[in-house]
Amino acid sequence: MGWRRTASQWAVEYLFRTGELDCVGRNAQFERLYVPAEDEPAPPDAGAAIRELIARAAGSHGIAEISSLADYFRLRVREVRPAVESLLAQEELREVEVSHPAGRRRMLLHRDAPRPTALRTAALVSPFDPIVFHRPRLESLFDVEYRIGIYTPAAQRTTGYYSLMFLLGDLIPARVDLRADRSRGVLEVRGAYREPLPHLPARQRPEDQALTEALADELERAARWQGMDGFEVLTGEGTGELSAALAARCRQLE
Repeated sequence: MGWRRTASQWAVEYLFRTGELDCVGRNAQFERLYVPAEDEPAPPDAGAAIRELIARAAGSHGIAEISSLADYFRLRVREVRPAVESLLAQEELREVEVSHPAGRRRMLLHRDAPRPTALRTAALVSPFDPIVFHRPRLESLFDVEYRIGIYTPAAQRTTGYYSLMFLLGDLIPARVDLRADRSRGVLEVRGAYREPLPHLPARQRPEDQALTEALADELERAARWQGMDGFEVLTGEGTGELSAALAARCRQLE
């Protein structure tokens, strides 16, 4: 019988219950693995552990504010300040001043961060993607305030139920609310909204034509990825400032 213990197993169980043995895990057969209690590895130093976590967060971000480094592993800012100070002292991090439309900001730059370069990309970004997951970082770097609609009562939604950010170069100038209508084989754009970007000068924003052309190309890719025949755009009240232009572009692609 699988659950009938031998005399030696009962002895090991007794030693475990009396503290002579410690369980350190299980093997592939889900059997406990034991070590003598006096040989148990010492618990890690909390400060050293947090320092390692913040070093990894900084390496992943490249450049960030301390709040973003703390949020990466769901730590509190006051917990990570000593780790940041240590990394600064060892020159793994350094403070830099970053130009931003809302004013210059002090941020933390990792020593292995890539050199700044222009981005030439377009992508639809999930609300849970690392680039947007920490909302304060999204607002600080991209000038975008975002609240996902699935957690918002329907009457209070302003940009749909599950809107995706649209990344174009190093800007997030728009978002779209999408729904896959599999019965018709169509990716439905229920809303296309231009981001306010309140601090960005108008001359730095993409024009509607360039924006809708890039967005339409990305929606075509998204439709193919979802196994759809194409996409269609709803227009009218509540569907956003870009919906009419995007619908016209959609018709050109047909």
